[in-house]
Amino acid sequence: MLLNSRLEKLTKFILYIILIIFCKYLNEIPDRAWRKRG
Repeated sequence: MLLNSRLEKLTKFILYIILIIFCKYLNEIPDRAWRKRG
């Protein structure tokens, strides 16, 4: 039961990190597009 709880926390932690990286990536795309246009 303890192992399952740890696994659940780890999964949520990994998903949270992926979400942050994804959001940063999405924010960088329009920024680069605007810079190319000048």
